[in-house]
Order: sequence, then structure tokens, then C-alpha cells
Amino acid sequence: VRSNEVMIKAVLKVTEGYRSLVRAFRASKEKKWDSVVKLSCDAFFLGDQAKRAAPNAATLANQLQAYAKSFADQARREMK
Repeated sequence: VRSNEVMIKAVLKVTEGYRSLVRAFRASKEKKWDSVVKLSCDAFFLGDQAKRAAPNAATLANQLQAYAKSFADQARREMK
């Protein structure tokens, strides 16, 4: 049962990360680039937490982090 609890925690972190990305997407539609960067960084951090909680969640967490990096990079380009 313990390993299931660890995986549930990891999946929860990934889910929270995607929620941050949805918020970042919404902020991008309003051209709130600072918010996009912050929310994307939050998502990236949550991906790290997921990997620490359960290394076998790395595939999901890595995908989340790739999206988060892409969002943040795009927002930084828009701020220039």
C-alpha cells in the first residue's frame, strides 16, 4: 500500500502542475507575461516534486516540465 501512496502523491503533483499550466495559458491570452512565467515555473517545480516523490513518475513529470519550459520561454520572448 505504501508504494501506491507514493505514486498517488506524485500524480497529485503532476496534476497540480498541469493546473498551473492551464492558468498560465489563460494568462497568456490576456498577455500577462509575468504571470505566465511565474505559473510555468510553479509547474516546473511541481514536476520536480513529483519525480522526488516517485521516480517512476518521471515520464509524466518530464512532459509537464517540457511544457512549462516552453510556456515560460515563449512568455520571456514576448516580454522583450
